[in-house]
Amino acid sequence: MLKISILSCALIIICSNAALSASFNCNRATTCTENVICETPQLSTLDSRMDRLYSDLQGNANYRGVRRLLNSQRAWLDNRDSCGCNANCLVGMYESRIETFNNVLGY
Repeated sequence: MLKISILSCALIIICSNAALSASFNCNRATTCTENVICETPQLSTLDSRMDRLYSDLQGNANYRGVRRLLNSQRAWLDNRDSCGCNANCLVGMYESRIETFNNVLGY
């Protein structure tokens, strides 16, 4: 019974970490912004959600659309990084970008 409980706890921890993980490898985070995203569950969740929406947009776009999306995302990342370590600023940036993506996708 103890083995089952330990295994159950381990699975819960693994699944919880996967649900909260950012869209990038947090072991390679080098900037203050990346570290705050990795350390803040809300930001990790927002980052993953935005990444999924970005992938949906890419899948629905032609070559020109993908190029415009890429350029737009690069500009957004520069703006996001201007938040530095300010988690509240980052949350606002992510929520705004997610709303934009949802509107484009018609969600």
